[in-house]
Amino acid sequence: MSPRLAPAEISTNLYKYYPPNRAEFLQNRLVCYSKISQLNDPFEGVSIAKSVFPESGPFSLRQQVDEVDLETEIYQAAIRHGESAETAAEMAKTASSNSQFLTDLREHLFQAVTTYAANFPVNSAIMEQTLDAEYGVFCLSATPTSAPMWAHYAHNYRGYVVEFDSSHPFFKRKGLMGLRPITYGTRTVNNWLELENTDFLATKSDEWKYEQEWRAMRPLTEVDIVNNGYHLFEVPRDAILAIITCEQTDPTVVTIADSACAANGWSVKRLIVDKLQKKLLVDV
Repeated sequence: MSPRLAPAEISTNLYKYYPPNRAEFLQNRLVCYSKISQLNDPFEGVSIAKSVFPESGPFSLRQQVDEVDLETEIYQAAIRHGESAETAAEMAKTASSNSQFLTDLREHLFQAVTTYAANFPVNSAIMEQTLDAEYGVFCLSATPTSAPMWAHYAHNYRGYVVEFDSSHPFFKRKGLMGLRPITYGTRTVNNWLELENTDFLATKSDEWKYEQEWRAMRPLTEVDIVNNGYHLFEVPRDAILAIITCEQTDPTVVTIADSACAANGWSVKRLIVDKLQKKLLVDV
């Protein structure tokens, strides 16, 4: 019987690629939440906002403050404080009609931003050091059919892929600790006003886009085992749905994977290289 093939991108689950020398996961279910400094992108944890506070030039602090739409900012601040849209609009309109108030407000804003900018390098460095020391990152992919991922992370297809149930309580955590997709694009912001809407921990350059990465974080204090500086957390058995191997997977790994699937009730899946369509597919 020919296999039923399905492109992995239709799946809502998430995947982790493993090299053949990490077959022990199939038996101990320990995943590594890496420190930011242990990740393979050298720019992880490096603030993308270190140059948004220039003292001079076309994007100087003074010019940035002068270009702030104060009426809009007042309106949005009122909304954040629970005012109705109608009341917020009236407050913004009243404020914008008072030129002296706007001048004083803009000067106050400039002084506040100048103080913040002076402390930013130190505060940014402290934040980066704290994140690296206290939190771990677990990186996954939205697809099990990435040829570069099989080549790089699964060591030229000799490894395997684990399919996780992304809806499992193990992954259901709030805020920064919860699963979220990586945004790919520029690592820089144009000015300090954009900092509020920038997720520094989930932004990578376009060259990493093929990974289709999702990530979760955990406090390292919750660790189950620390091994040679790596923080390992035990994944519940029912958070794993399937193990995917392929024709090139190390035979020992295939044997261990098949045995683990039988013992734990996980599905056995095989990666298929469709040379006619030039695609990687999964036998479901």
